[in-house]
Formats: sequence, C-alpha cells, structure tokens
Amino acid sequence: MELKVAQVNNVFNIQVPFLTTLRSPKSESYLWSPPFSAKETPNYLWKLQLIDKVTTLGIYVVHINTEGECINIVNPVLVKLSIANQKGEKIHQQVMSSKPDVYEVPFKLTKEEILNSNCQQANGSLTFYCEILSYFNAGSTVMDEAETAHPLPFNCSCQLIDQLEELFDGMLFSDFTFNVRGREFQAHKCILATRSRVFAAMFQHPTKENLSSLVVIEDTEPDVFYELLRFIYTGRVPLDKMNKLASGLLVAADKYLLDQLKAECENHLHCHMSVDNCFELLLIDQQYPADQFREEAIKFFRRHPVEVMATDGWKKMKEENPRLLCDMQEIYIQDLSKAHSLALCYVQNSWK
Repeated sequence: MELKVAQVNNVFNIQVPFLTTLRSPKSESYLWSPPFSAKETPNYLWKLQLIDKVTTLGIYVVHINTEGECINIVNPVLVKLSIANQKGEKIHQQVMSSKPDVYEVPFKLTKEEILNSNCQQANGSLTFYCEILSYFNAGSTVMDEAETAHPLPFNCSCQLIDQLEELFDGMLFSDFTFNVRGREFQAHKCILATRSRVFAAMFQHPTKENLSSLVVIEDTEPDVFYELLRFIYTGRVPLDKMNKLASGLLVAADKYLLDQLKAECENHLHCHMSVDNCFELLLIDQQYPADQFREEAIKFFRRHPVEVMATDGWKKMKEENPRLLCDMQEIYIQDLSKAHSLALCYVQNSWK
C-alpha cells in the first residue's frame, strides 16, 4: 500500500461574541466553522470548534464523518493553527499532533492574549488559519472503514520528542562541551552529527575540537546557541524564544546548515516585522545573505520612520553601525523631500 500525505489549508473568519464577555462558569458557549477537507480525501472531514472557557478560548480541530458526527482520529495528523492580527500577520502559531482514540486536536489561548495582540478585526471577528497534514492510501480517495480500522502508520513521534526534550534538559551521558562566550553547554556527538553536516564533518576527522571534545564559540550569543541546541534535539523552538531570538537563530542556523530552522526563522521574521526589529533585520543583512530582509525592512521603515527612530534599535545603531544609520537617514531625508515636492505641486496646482 502506497501512502501519501493529504494537506488542507483553510481560513476562517468567525464572529466571537464571547471574546469580550465573561459567562457563568456553569455554562459554555460553542461556535463551529463549516466542515472542510483535503481534495484527496473529501470524506475525511474536519470542523473548527470554539468554546468559551471563562478566561480562555478553547480551540479544537474536530474530526467528523459525512453525517456530522464526531469520530475518533485513527491515522496520525499534524495540525498547525494561527490567528491573524489586524495587520494580517499570522501570530499565536501552535503545532499539535493528534493522539490515538480521540476525535479532536486541542489548542488554547487566553482571551487576554488574543485581545492584547490586536487579533480582533474591525468588525469584531477573528481570522483563523488552519493547516492539516494527514496520511491516506494513494489507491483510494476515501477513508473507508477498512482503512481506518488499521492505523496507516504506527506513530510515536510525540513521545519521542518528549523523551528527546528530557535528554536535552538533563544531558545524561553527554560527551561534548561548547564554550559559548564563557557559558558552557553539554551535548552528545551522535545527535549533533546526525542533525548537522557541519558537526558531522567536525567529528569525522581528528580535529582539535574532536580530540578535546570542546569547541569555543565567540560569534553567537549564549541564549541563541541554547535554543539552537534545543532545536537540534527536539525540532522545537518555543514561540516566546523565537520572538526574541529569531534573527540570531537565523544566522546560527545558516552557519550550522540547519535548513529547517533557517526556513522557520525566515518565515517568522517576514511575518513579525515591527518597529522594534526593523533595524535588527537590516543588521542581519550584514551577516547573512538575505536581500529580501533589507528590502522589506527599508519598506517598513519608510512607512513608520518616526516610530522606528524612537526605538532602542535606532540608538544602538548609532553606536554599532553608524554607516548603516547614515544610509537610513538619507532614505528618510529623500522621502521627506519627495513628500515636500508633491505637496508643493499640489498647492501650486490648486491655485491655478
């Protein structure tokens, strides 16, 4: 039997009246999206369910049959969920795997988190992005009873990741040390070599680092390297860490040839450009060949020059990269000059 992956991407704009109200703990309010499915598996249906849980919003991706009844998820699926803010940026992204013998994949956010991140649109609605990856038999377009009676492959990925997380936290039987600007981190050569071609090459030869089981790193911040190691072990970076360290992680991922992390960082930076990280993205361009970041950052700066110049990043730029600062000031002056010329032309034409 040949297995393939079915992918479905849906966007839902849903009015959520209970987002700004508090209900009685004795009752619950529900909202449902229309059913949806991948084109390869039209009878393998899903719905998005929202439940008011007083201070939190329960979000569930629910598996249903063609009669609309909830049925257990037998074959493993991976669900990615995010919410758009008022700028159209995808935030609060979470990725969850299904568990055996349940019919839903749960997510949860506090109402305060949603409201404080400006996710409520002008009409009071929320916009959800839902992506589902699932396996199906290439010889059939329907998940029939015979297929769902036998799980399509055996999957223990969640347990494996949790165990690797424990190994990362405890570093039991570690055999290698990183000294990153004076801060030491333990690791396992076999995991490093498996995940990174750079480390594999280092350990295949009698290098100084391999023989001493120690490498000194001065070009990476310790906090960035710690999250890089976490990704090497678990494939995960917590969202709060990604928000703070994405630019540094991008440079480190490029150095150690971690393509998946590199792609995640690029996507995160594109989706979360702000007045606080605008100059940070310009500085990335000095360390990492990414012209698109410079172009996007300059466009953002032109839209919000006053707000950007009021940030700590602007002050830091004065000290660390005065040449880049001069370039940005020149852009600002040119834009002001153009705006002044257009305004003058408008005034002159209005007097004619």
